[in-house]
Amino acid sequence: MKTKVVLLDDVTIENTQCYKQAEIYSNILASMMDARVSIVNNNLNISMKKLTMVTIAIMVPTFVVSAFSMNVAIPVQRHPYAFWIILAIAFIAMFGFFFIWRMRK
Repeated sequence: MKTKVVLLDDVTIENTQCYKQAEIYSNILASMMDARVSIVNNNLNISMKKLTMVTIAIMVPTFVVSAFSMNVAIPVQRHPYAFWIILAIAFIAMFGFFFIWRMRK
């Protein structure tokens, strides 16, 4: 009878140790999943920053061209190269934005 009590006590101790080991592994796994989520979130933030900069860079020439396309008198309206001048201003503004963005980085 005494050996059965000792065996039952050993099983209880082993069960407790297994439970604690499972808790430890569960915490490790949760930490690893949190680290992976943080890495993915960081990569997403970098991608969103790049896409935002591209969107702003596209917005700059659109703004310049739309300002010159209104039905008001502009200084270069009668110039034979007015289209190319406006296009050059738009691209200079866009490349200026990219240059400023790269300098701030």
